[in-house]
Amino acid sequence: MTVKFETFEAANYNTILSTALAGGTGPDLMMVRAYGGLENVASAGYLMPISAENVPALADFAPAAVEAETMRSDGKIYAVPFASQTMLVIYNKKMFADLGLEEPKTWDEFIALSQKIKDSGVMPFANGTATAWQNETIVSALTSSIMGKGFYDDLVAGKADFTDSRYIEALTKLKDISAFFPDGFIGLDYASSQQLFRLWSSGNVRRWIV
Repeated sequence: MTVKFETFEAANYNTILSTALAGGTGPDLMMVRAYGGLENVASAGYLMPISAENVPALADFAPAAVEAETMRSDGKIYAVPFASQTMLVIYNKKMFADLGLEEPKTWDEFIALSQKIKDSGVMPFANGTATAWQNETIVSALTSSIMGKGFYDDLVAGKADFTDSRYIEALTKLKDISAFFPDGFIGLDYASSQQLFRLWSSGNVRRWIV
């Protein structure tokens, strides 16, 4: 059997896939994004339902991972999870040691630490939001613990919406921490953020990147 593997630019992948499937030129096997991305393809009839009976490996995944590949309308599984992501803050340990800093334990300590870094002449963050998905990762890394899993569960169950105080508090704190992002960060794309990190790593300029 010969497998032809094709890659596409991430931001346009959903559109490219949907267009190809609608035109009858889609692939036999495909990557489908979880949750809503999966449902758009499965509900159109382009995917076959699977189960632990014909894909035994499904039994080894965490229930939440399998749920992400399940269509809500029929409760059936349509894809195999292939990756998980962890949102976190990466920092330079040597820089922290040089500045006499320690990992913050609370949000107030996080703000105070960022201010100390900024006061030392170092840019606390090197992230931008011009590339759409950067917004998601920044929100997830910095505010998911503020919203809490309870908010997510309530949102999915229809017991909360985006006017919920937990969500508003998280976005308010994100606004506060954005004071330590680069000037013009809204226009800073992912490639440029990476370049800032490379410059910092080379010692030509110092940055702390999330």
